[in-house]
Amino acid sequence: MLDFLWTSEVLRLLYISLGIQWVGCTLAVLLNTEKFYDLTGSLTFLFLSHLSYEKSIKSRRQTIQCWLVFAWAVRLGLFLFIRIMKDGEDKRFNKAKQSPSIMFKFWTIQGIWVFITLLPTLLLNNSRKNPPLGNRDYIGWAIWTMGFIFEVVADAQKSYFRSFPENKGKFITSGLWSISRHPNYFGEISLWFGLYFSA
Repeated sequence: MLDFLWTSEVLRLLYISLGIQWVGCTLAVLLNTEKFYDLTGSLTFLFLSHLSYEKSIKSRRQTIQCWLVFAWAVRLGLFLFIRIMKDGEDKRFNKAKQSPSIMFKFWTIQGIWVFITLLPTLLLNNSRKNPPLGNRDYIGWAIWTMGFIFEVVADAQKSYFRSFPENKGKFITSGLWSISRHPNYFGEISLWFGLYFSA
């Protein structure tokens, strides 16, 4: 009755996502570091997307969807990794690094977040249906493009703002940050909604 827990291709990807995070957590606890947390998350997006695509029928829709995931994951993963290497630490982990159990929660939540966020694409790749591309696809990909640009510009503006020592401890209120408190998150939510819409 519960065979689907072990035979479902989609659920198998959840287990892989969690397994990657738990290996990462073990290394992070042993090394007392958080520096590869975000990078591991991005690599997990890439890996799960790739695994599901390899078992798909490789339709044009599935191919475009996975390339969009690839572009987002590579861009954000490298951005966050370069930033933490430059900053030296991620303040979110100041307390967590002192407690293996809290680190385990952080990493487990990331594994679940990766799976849930990627789920529309995973389900798309698991489907054998291949209707012609239509307005829904183009609208979804347009939303993704808008969100991606919004996130990239917001990150660039904040990085430039933080590059001036006199802005240390201050909150940016210029550019996109003058119309939204967290435009990078708005871009993030928008691009994933776009992929959900097109899937």
